[in-house]
Amino acid sequence: MEKRVILAFVLSVCVVLVFQNLLTPPKKNSAPLINQAKVPEQQVIQNKTAPKVTAIPSAAQTTAQAIALPANEIETKIETDRFILTFSNIGGTLKKVILKEYNALLIKIPESETGIFGMTMPAFDIPLDRVAFHVSQENNKVIYTFEKPGSNIRIRKEFKCYNYNDYIELQINVDNSASAPVEIGYELTGPSHIQPVSTVSGRDFIELDADVDGKVIRKSSVKAGGETYTGIISWIGLKNLYYCFTLKPHNAVESVTFTQNPARKLSTDILLKRRSIEPNTSLHDDYLIYIGPLIKKRISGLNAGMEGIINYGFFGPFTVGILILLGWINMAVHNWGVAIIVVTIIINIILFPLTKKSFVSMQKMQELQPHMEKLRQMHKDNPQKLNKEIMELYKQYNVNPFGGCLPMLLQLPIFFGFYQALVHSLELKDARFLWIKDLSGPDALFTFSQPLPFLGDKFNILPLITLVVMVVQQKVSTASQGQLSPEMAQQQKIMAIFFPIFFGFILYNFPSGLVVYWLTNSILMTGEQLMLRKQMKAASVSNDK
Repeated sequence: MEKRVILAFVLSVCVVLVFQNLLTPPKKNSAPLINQAKVPEQQVIQNKTAPKVTAIPSAAQTTAQAIALPANEIETKIETDRFILTFSNIGGTLKKVILKEYNALLIKIPESETGIFGMTMPAFDIPLDRVAFHVSQENNKVIYTFEKPGSNIRIRKEFKCYNYNDYIELQINVDNSASAPVEIGYELTGPSHIQPVSTVSGRDFIELDADVDGKVIRKSSVKAGGETYTGIISWIGLKNLYYCFTLKPHNAVESVTFTQNPARKLSTDILLKRRSIEPNTSLHDDYLIYIGPLIKKRISGLNAGMEGIINYGFFGPFTVGILILLGWINMAVHNWGVAIIVVTIIINIILFPLTKKSFVSMQKMQELQPHMEKLRQMHKDNPQKLNKEIMELYKQYNVNPFGGCLPMLLQLPIFFGFYQALVHSLELKDARFLWIKDLSGPDALFTFSQPLPFLGDKFNILPLITLVVMVVQQKVSTASQGQLSPEMAQQQKIMAIFFPIFFGFILYNFPSGLVVYWLTNSILMTGEQLMLRKQMKAASVSNDK
């Protein structure tokens, strides 16, 4: 089989494999605007500058017996410039997060489950994450308190929200009013149940991350029974393709546990180290919670060291560079689809010397094919002699057998960088181009009334156009390869059809931004091959004269 076709096929498979195993600093604090309503049997502190809190009876009341939750669940909704947050007095937990800036539902805890930041504490013989806390409001804080009669231990949770910031703060206080010290340790539910925002080839891009001893652990699936990590835990995060929910504890954490339920929802739990609380004193634990886009500028603006949750893979520096270039071009042309095309052209211009070197080397190899075929026939029973003769042939005609491969391999970092940049670019979400309504999803020219095999319910025309262009590209690349054995010629014909169909199938449900890149690149490569072949033919005629 012709070596360049084999290499192209291998590189395409590499793309698929890599893909399958793969994205504003805070302003000055100010209190969000919150509507306040009276909470049954509870008193809410009135304050004209306080956040606007709405207390709503939860629908979970209808299933309270089935899930063993108290029937008096009260949900408190807070709306800021960034979020719509829904808290529950059951366990003093967070149940739902909507990112207003992107109109995205990020977190939604099922009614049958307790919320995020629920606690379990050995000092209590009751499940703290399933009991009703007292709720109150104080300026821009939502406060939950619980005290078991006769225990002399009081738990207070304070959620502090800001109108313009991507983060909220949580403080947990444990008060000891007893006459003797008490040993306190507790487990806290961390980031959990994030919603997918996009799927490609069946993958939802949801991942658990944690910084343990300075090394980021990344998990897209978890073993049955969970996985526990101990050490210095700097932060814990859960992310999808574009957003993340990250928790940074400011106090000593003993371990973090990743779990996955039967519905494949990922969750985290952190275990706080046991500490002694002296009589009439309190334990204070503080947490910073970032909820927002996977944009480095906004995460680094917190100065919390959580930038490690952003990951573009091995070729990350190339991805960052391409994202910056895409942003610059988009500011000039005001369209992300056009920006993708322009950046693809720029990259092809930069890589053209490598492309030319690769093409020339391959053409020289093709010119040697008749000689190599004769040597194979002459020395088919003597492999050592055959290899020696072939190497002499390369030396005689000054041909590097790897000259066609190495330049292509040098292009891989840029290729994968571009690939990751387009997959993880939040800016492409809902970005329009021609008939495409969302460059982060398939182009969806129209929708079928009934789903069709292989195609699904949407007709995506861009991958089909790309398939046709790749067929033409294959024909151009194999148009003048000299004399080939019948077997090799037949293999090339099969590959010239199979390779485009294979890649067209892979690209069919890819984000249309990626397909725009691939289509543009295929058209440019075809044009470059035609131009180089014409130049070499003209040079050959000139030399013959």
